[in-house]
Amino acid sequence: MSNNAKLLSGMVAVTILIIVYFIYTTRPLSVEDQGDKTGLERAGETAETVPEPVDLAELESDYIKEAKTIVNEFEEITGLNMVPETDSLGPVADENVIPGADREIVPARISQLRNRLMDITVPAQFRDLHLNLVLAFSRMENYFVEESGSDREESIKLITQAKLKNDWLN
Repeated sequence: MSNNAKLLSGMVAVTILIIVYFIYTTRPLSVEDQGDKTGLERAGETAETVPEPVDLAELESDYIKEAKTIVNEFEEITGLNMVPETDSLGPVADENVIPGADREIVPARISQLRNRLMDITVPAQFRDLHLNLVLAFSRMENYFVEESGSDREESIKLITQAKLKNDWLN
């Protein structure tokens, strides 16, 4: 027998041994009788983890209250007076209203307010408003960090439009 034939028969024997080993060491997959348990219960969770129904009127009321509070704080810390009397941007505070020391902490405060805003559960009818408020806060934060006038104007525009469409923000 040549060396190649010996090597081939040895490899075949090793392969057969590996296959036999795997057959005897692996357990067969079987579905054990679990009674009336659901998949969630077998995984250690209970069926009670399903969220309870939400009172939509309460959710809307909570959103309005919290969003209004956050927007008012935003206007207060940025020194902006954004009461929309016309379709224009309306009067805004002078940039010098915020002293230099305060201007350094304003971006961090805006970021905190934006995070609070993003933590609120948003009713479906307020999704667009919510996204615009988050974007307005981000733009204003950008303005204070990079002093980009276009970001400031875009933020004011977004807040003004939100107030025009949702008078409860005033």
